[in-house]
Amino acid sequence: MCDLSSPPVQIQGLDNIAKLTGYGLALKKDGTVWMWGSSVMATPKNEDPVKGAAPFQVEGLSDIVDISLSYSGDRLLALKKDGTVWGMGYFPKTHKQMIDSFQVRFYPEYYREPAPIEGLTDADAVYTGNHTNAVIKKDGSLWMWGYDLHGTFGQAQSFQPIPTRVELSPDTE
Repeated sequence: MCDLSSPPVQIQGLDNIAKLTGYGLALKKDGTVWMWGSSVMATPKNEDPVKGAAPFQVEGLSDIVDISLSYSGDRLLALKKDGTVWGMGYFPKTHKQMIDSFQVRFYPEYYREPAPIEGLTDADAVYTGNHTNAVIKKDGSLWMWGYDLHGTFGQAQSFQPIPTRVELSPDTE
């Protein structure tokens, strides 16, 4: 059980935070992204994962205005000032890769360095769910990819490896 009577403790090396997500991911007001803790990504590249690692700046992510970390802590999306979306972590390319990862937590397509998500420009917000990713563009359109367990993508297939526009009904505002 968690002892809520203890006073909060500041994490050394982190200040001027603009946004904080679970598993130790922070966006500083200067547009840099910082990680720490026990997330599978919370270790600087070229180092073995260490539970409780000290905060470090994620190389390759600057001018960031929004971040989202998946519930499992295995992937993040970052939105740059210029409207491009960058990803880091596990983004399966096939339905089989995704199913295999459920069973053994094996990540064959694991990206330790941030990379742009192709086809996503003019973005306004980013979101990651358990196995779903979403982006809202400045024109209000919704783009999603990943595992479509409940039909939220509006398509017949259950896995979508690339960002796809979700067509909303005309009655939806």
